[in-house]
Amino acid sequence: MVIYAIVDRVEREYAVLTCNDYGLEICIPVKEGEKEYVKGDKISLVLGKNGIFRTVG
Repeated sequence: MVIYAIVDRVEREYAVLTCNDYGLEICIPVKEGEKEYVKGDKISLVLGKNGIFRTVG
């Protein structure tokens, strides 16, 4: 399953994404030195059969 979301804000060490298609708010961890998320960035998440999210873009 692919979920398309937009970065709403960054709080502490988490990017908070909103997905209007499903009425979801998703928090993903952001580690120092990895990709930086900015408000308005469009993110594609893939929900695998094991229930684990993976970012695509």
